[in-house]
Amino acid sequence: MERNLQDFIVVSDMDGTLLKAGIGVPEENRRAVADFAAAGGRFTIATGRHHPSALRYLSQVDISAPAILNNGALIYDYAADRPLRERFLPQPAARQVLAAAIAAFGGIGAEIMCEKKIYVVKNNAITHRHTSVDRLKYIVTDVENIPQNWYKILFCLPPAQVQPLCDHLQAQNIPGVYYVRTGEDYLEVMAEGVDKGEALHDLAGLLGLGQDGTIAIGDYYNDLQMLRAAHFSVAMQEAPDDIKVEADMVTGPCLEGGVAQFLSYLQRNYTQL
Repeated sequence: MERNLQDFIVVSDMDGTLLKAGIGVPEENRRAVADFAAAGGRFTIATGRHHPSALRYLSQVDISAPAILNNGALIYDYAADRPLRERFLPQPAARQVLAAAIAAFGGIGAEIMCEKKIYVVKNNAITHRHTSVDRLKYIVTDVENIPQNWYKILFCLPPAQVQPLCDHLQAQNIPGVYYVRTGEDYLEVMAEGVDKGEALHDLAGLLGLGQDGTIAIGDYYNDLQMLRAAHFSVAMQEAPDDIKVEADMVTGPCLEGGVAQFLSYLQRNYTQL
C-alpha cells in the first residue's frame, strides 16, 4: 500500500539541530517546517530542554504533534497544555546523586527540572549562562524545598570535569539512574531506561503510528537512542563522528538549514523510506 506523508512523524532535536541557542531557528527551517505541515507531514521536537525553555522557541516554529522534553522524561501536548506521559527520577536515589556530586565537585552547578519549574540548588557561571541565554526564570532554593517529581538533574561544570564527574558518580553504583553528556559542560542524570528513544516509541503509540513511521534528526549523544530507535535517522553535519555513523543520512549544518534540507528530501522521497 502506498504511504502518505501523514504516515510519518519527524522528530527533531532542538539545540544544534533545529536551532542555535541565543540565535533561534534559521529562516530556512521555519519555512520548511511550515511547508512540510501544509503538505500533510507531522513535525515535532525531542529535546533535553524543560517545558518553559522549549516553549520559548515554539513561537518560531510550528509543531504539529506532542513534544518530547527533558530527554524523554516528558511527552507534552502544548496544544492541550497537558502532559501525556511522564517518567521521574527515583527518590531517594536522585538525592544521593546530587549530594555525591556536590560533595566531590565544590564548584559544580546543579539544576533540577520539576513540574514546569527550574530549581537551582547550586549556582555557578555555567548555570548563570544556561538560564540567562534564554532568559529563563528559575528558583534558587535548598533541595529540601523541591517537590518529589524530578524529571532530571542537570550538572554544569567545565568541560574537562564532565567525564571525571560521570566516572565518580558511576563508581557510587546508585541504582535506578544513568548519566548522559548533553553538551561540552553539561552532564544530566536520568531515570534508568528513560531516553529519547523510549519516548519516540511511546509517542508513535500515542499517535497510532508504527515504528516504521518514525524519523529522527539529532546531533549529540543524548540523541543516540532516538536515532537508533527511529525507522529512519538523520545526523547533523556538525555531529560527532560516532553519532554520524549511527545515522542513515547526514544533512547540512544547523545554521545553514540542515533540517530544511532533509525535509525537502523527505517530501521528494518518502515513498522510498
